[in-house]
Amino acid sequence: EALLAWPGNRAARNNRALVRLRSENFKGCADDASEVLRGEPDNLKALYRRGVARRALGDLGGSLDDLDKLLQLAPGDRAATAERDATRRKVDERNGTKRVKTKGVVALDKVPLSAPPILK
Repeated sequence: EALLAWPGNRAARNNRALVRLRSENFKGCADDASEVLRGEPDNLKALYRRGVARRALGDLGGSLDDLDKLLQLAPGDRAATAERDATRRKVDERNGTKRVKTKGVVALDKVPLSAPPILK
């Protein structure tokens, strides 16, 4: 009803995007979130909701775009990180590749050096 009375009400549209996401109406969710993002391009909730909906619709590139932007604005967001990682796995699955999990640490004493470092 709020959108009928005031179609530009981004908060109501964002709330409807959530309802549509939860009811698995992914196209409607993506449409509502896109409308919110037209007026508020950095709306974290709309980016998240559209990212999740796009993944469900098979638009993996669009999903990654939304989730990456969200994580630039809110680094460390756990839900967005989990969704982005799930989307990346889906991309890898589609491409027939597999990601190798690492801790991101290299033991420097095991890295061969071609020449000793020069200290100044």
